[in-house]
Amino acid sequence: MKKKMFLSGNWGDIMNTKFKSVLSSIIVLVAFSLMVYAIPFAGFAETNKITGNLSELINSESDDTYPVWIFLDDKNAPDFLTLATNKISPVTEKDMEAYHSMSEDEQTELLIKVKQEIVEEYYEEKNNDAISSLGIDKESVSYISKYTASFKCELTGAKIKDIAENNLIETISLYNSEAPTEQASEATRKVTKAEFIDLFVSEDKDFSDGGFIYRGNLKFDAIEEGDGYALIVYGIDEQYYTPHVGVDEEVLRINSNCIIDGDASFTSGMGLQISSNDKSKTISTIIYINNVLPGFPNPASDIIEASRYKTFDIAQYIYPEIVSGDIDCDGMVTASDASLILKAYSYFSTGTPMTLNSSMCDVNNDSRIDASDASQILEKYAEASTGKEA
Repeated sequence: MKKKMFLSGNWGDIMNTKFKSVLSSIIVLVAFSLMVYAIPFAGFAETNKITGNLSELINSESDDTYPVWIFLDDKNAPDFLTLATNKISPVTEKDMEAYHSMSEDEQTELLIKVKQEIVEEYYEEKNNDAISSLGIDKESVSYISKYTASFKCELTGAKIKDIAENNLIETISLYNSEAPTEQASEATRKVTKAEFIDLFVSEDKDFSDGGFIYRGNLKFDAIEEGDGYALIVYGIDEQYYTPHVGVDEEVLRINSNCIIDGDASFTSGMGLQISSNDKSKTISTIIYINNVLPGFPNPASDIIEASRYKTFDIAQYIYPEIVSGDIDCDGMVTASDASLILKAYSYFSTGTPMTLNSSMCDVNNDSRIDASDASQILEKYAEASTGKEA
């Protein structure tokens, strides 16, 4: 069915019980998780809004430039969900009839689509206005977020210190993984991935071996970050997806001799800095929850959206089982999976960087993810629907 965009109206008067139940169950796309390992974490000591590692590095007397990730004050962001529901609210009787003829999935998809459009429009304008107001040369800007009040650029030390005094700024962090940083200690620079994990993951509940996180039933991986690694913690049951509640020590037990910098909430894709009390060791840590797409703070609409701008495969940390062609991990290979492949292909075609799980998405095993994989999925779906063997 062709989806119709409705004009705004009195949502409270026309929203029936059926849609209320749909709305209450929606996991709405708020912002893109962009929680890749290169994203600056919120735990460093700040000097005038400049994070500690950057503050120690910059020299305002030289012409050297530094790659920074600038986060803007976003406390006055609008209620995107309300704006979206108002925008799709049926006004006329004909509009209401058309809307309620949609399936619940179609209603949900429409709301998410409209909300995403509003978010993108808002942050595109906010970020570009800030770049102009702060006097930042657009040629120095390498990335502007569509989903958060943030952007990446290269600035001199003098410019960084200058804009840090501006009320628009929340934090300024070093982002380039190749840039010199104090995050990677000597212990993490000269070890293999396996050795790094063993260094920070404890086999003992009492942490007698000095680890940061108790292994328990959790799974671990590590990705390169600067001269060291970032720790990936995954395999956490989705029942523990509890945003803004705090880490449950029975699920993610942290050594009491460690400090968690930042918001220790159970948000899939959430990044934490965990340091020893004496600050001699610090690790970047990213937490993933089974079957919960990463977001900040709410999940994205699908794995393709969640993977945009990612530099590593996140499906392996979210999906308990990777099945070829089952892109949405619902246990079936259907037309909706083909649609997701086509969405990924459209992003690739426009130059959007993305890292997808090849075992899941490269259905025809030709080392490409494109329309032919979607066709292969549709063929399998048609064969399964008619009772033929795939």
